[in-house]
Amino acid sequence: MFGRVFSLILKQVKLDPHSRGIADVNTLFKERVRESSTLKSVVLLERNPDNPVFRDLNVDEALNFNVEKDFCNPHQLVRDERKFNLRKKFFLDLFSRVNVHVLNTIEKPAESLSRIIELGKR
Repeated sequence: MFGRVFSLILKQVKLDPHSRGIADVNTLFKERVRESSTLKSVVLLERNPDNPVFRDLNVDEALNFNVEKDFCNPHQLVRDERKFNLRKKFFLDLFSRVNVHVLNTIEKPAESLSRIIELGKR
């Protein structure tokens, strides 16, 4: 679906040896780029065949999920108590303002994408 739309633009993106690249959002979306936007939902990802494919979390559940998963970022450069508390405070504030969901990536990517698109329509 989206692959055809962006395939020509994405051919311009230079990839590193691990096939990762950075695309300029202005190139991808042109006049659709906004100065600001309102975040309404956060979708956290996991891969666990024992859990449901999609579920809603309350603030405490979301914060615990994030802490247990190392803030979903194994590449943190600074890992000390001060940074841990800053991250925890940031996510507590964020999760208190938005709807939080977990998408279990055990299904086909097209199915996961459809779930995210439907979430955007709510």
